[in-house]
Parts: sequence; C-alpha cells; structure tokens
Amino acid sequence: MSELGTLDEATDPALARERRAAALVDAALEQPTRERAAWLDHACGDDDVLRTIAQRWLDAAEASEGTDAVSALVGPAFEALRPTLTDDGLPVGTLLGPWRLGAPLGEGGMGTVHEAHRADGAFEKRVAIKLVRTAWRSPALIRQFQRERTLLARLEHPGIARVLDAGVSDAGVPFLVMEYVDGQPITTWCDARRATVRERVRLVAAACDAVQAAHAQLIVHCDLKPSNLLVTPDGHVKLLDFGIAHALQAGDGTPDEPTLALTPAYASPEQRRGEPATIASDVYALGAVLQRLLTGATLSPDLIAIMQRALAVAPADRYPTVDALHRDLDAWLDHRPVSARPLSGLARAVRFVRRHTLTVSLGAITLLVGIAGAGLTLWQAQRAAREAQLATEINDALLTVLAAGPAHARCAACSTPPAIARHRCSRAPTRA
Repeated sequence: MSELGTLDEATDPALARERRAAALVDAALEQPTRERAAWLDHACGDDDVLRTIAQRWLDAAEASEGTDAVSALVGPAFEALRPTLTDDGLPVGTLLGPWRLGAPLGEGGMGTVHEAHRADGAFEKRVAIKLVRTAWRSPALIRQFQRERTLLARLEHPGIARVLDAGVSDAGVPFLVMEYVDGQPITTWCDARRATVRERVRLVAAACDAVQAAHAQLIVHCDLKPSNLLVTPDGHVKLLDFGIAHALQAGDGTPDEPTLALTPAYASPEQRRGEPATIASDVYALGAVLQRLLTGATLSPDLIAIMQRALAVAPADRYPTVDALHRDLDAWLDHRPVSARPLSGLARAVRFVRRHTLTVSLGAITLLVGIAGAGLTLWQAQRAAREAQLATEINDALLTVLAAGPAHARCAACSTPPAIARHRCSRAPTRA
C-alpha cells in the first residue's frame, strides 16, 4: 500500500486542487502585495474553484501579517493538508547520526529544513538538516532526494551551500546535512536595506556565478527563486535547495527525467507546460528574480533589454547561457555596452568616456598642454622673425637717412658720409 494512503492525489482530486492552491499561495506571497491578485488570476487560469480556494487562503495569510500560507489555512482542508505540508515525523532533539535535530528553519520543495548541532562532542558545528516530509516519502521522491545528495556532493563553489553529511535515520527518514547559511532571501535582504538598483543587480550577478558553476557540472537547478538565494549579513549570495535539480545528459543539454515540483512565479513557460527544464529555464528564473528585485525602480534601457531577453517566452530567444546573462549584468555595472542592446558608434564613444572619465580627462589635458606649447613656440618664432625683420627695416631706413644728410657732413673727395663709411681721406671735409 502506498505511504500516501488517503492523501494520494490520484484518488482524491479535491486534495490535488488544495495542494495546488497552497503552492500557489506560497508563491503569491513572494510577489509584491499589489500584484498578488493579478498573479493568482494568471496562475489559476480557467479553474475558478482553484482561484476561489487560493484567494481565501491568501486573504487568511495576509491577515496573519504575511506568515507562511500553510499556517494560515483554515477549515477541514487544512487538517488534511497539514501532514503533507508540515510534518516531517521527527521531533526536535532527535539524533540523526552525530547530529541533534533543532528547530525548523523553513520548507523546500520536498522537505523541511531544521537547524542542527553536532551532538557527539567531537567539535562544535551548526548545520542545516533537510528531511523528506512524511507524507511525501514515495519511492520517486526518495530517489530524487538521493539524487540531490549526489548532485550537491559534486558542487564546490563559495556561492553554493555545501553538503557536509547524509544518511538515513533509524526510522527510515533520509536526511541531508548542509552548510548552515545565516542569511535572508534576496528580496527580503534588499528591501530591508533599501538597496540601490546597482546593489540589486550586483547580487543577481553573483547568483549567476553560482548557477553557472552548477551548470558546469551539468546540473540545472530548476527552482531558482528568492527563498533559494540567501544573502548573508555581509552581502554574499548563497544558492541552496537543489531538491528538484536535474542532472543533464552530456551532449544535448536535456535533463534525465521530468521535474516533480516547481514554483510557478519563477518557473519558465516550458516548465509550466510540463516540459523538461533546461539551462534556459534557469536563465528565465534569474530574469524573474531580477524583475522582482527591480519592480518599481527607474531603469535604464539597457537593464530593461537584459530582463526582456532573459524572460523571453521562447528558450531560443533567451541568453544561451547563464554566463552570457552574467556578462551583460557586469557590462551594465561597468557602463559598457550590453549584448541585449547593441549601440551606435557615437553611443559607444559616450560610454567609453563615461567609463574612463579620469583617463580621458588626463589625456585631454595632456593634449591641450601639448597644443598650447606648440602654439607658444610658433608664436615666439614668428615674433622673433618679425623683430628681426623690423630691425633690418630700421637699419635700412637709417642708412637711407644718413646717406641723404647735409653736404657739410660728406667727404669733399668722395662724398661719403665719414660717420658711416669711416674711410680715411687725405682731405678734410668741406663746409658749405
């Protein structure tokens, strides 16, 4: 008999709808308050019953000051869903190998996450332990959980939460011990600090670096969203929860089996249609996170172009890799042209000047000084030439004047002015 028992969606369509509604409400709570109703309308499509249930639960969650939608559910449906959504079957204090289970930290796509500490006294260590929910311990999800252990063991990157240990409890509960990340969802961190547009873009660029590292290991995350991108107090991004990640088949870039769960608000169109997730799906999710972070901000045309390309409906129209998206974000931060919006020659020149203001200014000053120096030298040469010409003209004029002087100043023998010619004459000059 299936461990899901009466909670089997295949035999209880009403429960399937309620699960779907709860997942939609959780995703809706991550949207800006004023956009939640429209988001639910789009997510529910033509299913009016689903829309009614989801709206009722969303209203209850908002009335509870934004607490988790699961804790805000009311009525018989909540009692049926509660084991599925919140029960991991292990009390606080349970020993899982050398780790003592602590308070719950949150919920992922297929399990709950608890704080835990080393219990054998070997050393002090605070970690996060992920458990598969009791009602979700079907063979398929157990296999998926085991895959997550294998995938994360392959990832070594400062932007990805590391796997430290793994095992199965005495009660048969699989667990995953991960690096504890003291951080907040990227949206919460930015809003609490009133982060600037540049700061928000820089965080998404850092997230791209972590995701690209996973892709380099042929792993697609498939569930990128703010709650899986934590930011530490010192501003570093940590990527976590590879619960529905896919290992890609080397060669064609497609996952080895379909996704079991996803978050509609950040899932790509092809994922929402039930198609396999690819690298392009993670590109779309990062674009959705960027859009969520920049909602309400005044954006440059380049930044809008980046988001539009990342969020293209057709995968072929998006960035080919997360690294390409990362390069465009870095280019925008450095005031360089972005591939999503090619620039004219004049615009490129303006960008170059803006990016290298100091260098261009020093070069311009040097050029002006050189021009001024050359101009001064030319002016001095021209002035010297004019002065020489003037002296020559004055000398010639004096010679002319002296040559035309009175007769008594001339030599009686040769009529040469003695003062000028300085010649020796045997006769004294005559006087008129």
